[in-house]
Parts: sequence; structure tokens; C-alpha cells
Amino acid sequence: MIKVFFFIFLSCSGIQPIFKNEEIIVPSEKSSQDFENKEEFSLSKKPLEIDLILLGNGFNSLSLSSIFKFIEDEKIIIKRINGKGFGLVLSELYKEKRKSNLIDWLIYKNFNNLESSSLGLENKFSEAVTKLIYKEFKNSDIKNQLVNETSLLKSSTDYDDSNCLEFEPEENNKIWCIFMGIQDRTEDLTENTRVFELSGIGNSQDSLVDILERGKIYFKESLIKE
Repeated sequence: MIKVFFFIFLSCSGIQPIFKNEEIIVPSEKSSQDFENKEEFSLSKKPLEIDLILLGNGFNSLSLSSIFKFIEDEKIIIKRINGKGFGLVLSELYKEKRKSNLIDWLIYKNFNNLESSSLGLENKFSEAVTKLIYKEFKNSDIKNQLVNETSLLKSSTDYDDSNCLEFEPEENNKIWCIFMGIQDRTEDLTENTRVFELSGIGNSQDSLVDILERGKIYFKESLIKE
């Protein structure tokens, strides 16, 4: 017995011992019960599942992209995603990338050189979106549909609640319809449809960072956690 112990000591002389001469704290009955309750609660809480609709035209509709980070942080599951105008482009990008940080990088890379005060902004925005489509969807069947959708990007027409009702929920999923409108507003339109209206009116000096930050603030303050 002594020889075996001596062999182990020499072999492990350069390694810190796993066990130390310290008091071992055994969880109390109460703490064990608390852990079981917390575990049971986490298992029983079902994540929110939604159909996400994004509607937006023009440079200010870039703020719609801020929703993806919020959804990831809240662990909300997107069952379906669709949209119109630039909202459709964003929805197809999310289907491809599935990560908010990848969407953020594409937005920054393709639109950071645009400013609200620049002349011919909407034309420049439409051109930037078209370049993005040809690059990211060059081998995709959706490419032509997205290119045709860019005709809406120069439109100043605002969306409203009626546009959200054009999309039918699947399997009684909750619909979150987020659109660029004339005010900041959140409202339950029907039992299954919640609308989030963002004001498309910004400052003439707004940069891309300003627009994205405005979207982040809106989603943080206006989206009601279920």
C-alpha cells in the first residue's frame, strides 16, 4: 500500500492536487429544492414563436434590421418570415444568414456610405440594394423577384395596418408585423396579429448609425414581452 502511494506521488509531483484539505460544502435541502423548482420552471416555459412580417421602403427602412438582435436576445423563434419592399430583402437575407450579426455586417458594408442629406438618396439606396441582391442571391431563385421588388424602394408611400392583414398566420402562430409608417406605435390588431409601426420620418442629417440606433431604441421600448 505504501509502495503504490509513493509511485503516484512521484508521477504527479508536477501537477496540482485535485483534492485539498478544505471543507466540502454540501447543498442544504432548501437550496436543492430551489434548484429543482428553477429547473422545472425553465423546462415548462415555452419560447414565443412568431411569423415575422417586415414592410418598408427607402433609406429609413434600414432601421427594420434592428429587430433581429432583439429577437435573438429574447430567444424568440421565427417560424416564418416575409415582407415587402426592403422588408422582403431583409427577410430573405435572414433566411440565408440566420444570425443578426451577419445581417448587421451586410447593412454596414453596403449602406454606410449613404447619408440622409445626400442628393438623390433614394436612387442611391435603390442601387445599393440591387448590388446587394446580385451579390448575396446570385445563385438563388428568389433573385429576380427581389430585383423587381426594388421598384418599391423609391416610393415614399407609407404602409399601414391593412398591409399587415394581407398575411395569413400559419397554425395559429402569432404575427408580428413591423412596418415603416408615420408614427411610433404598438397595437394588437387582432387576437393573433400585433403591429409595430415605426416613424419613417427622420432628421435630414441622419447617418446609418442614427437610423439603426433609432430602431434599437424603438424595439427595446415598444416590443411587449409575452
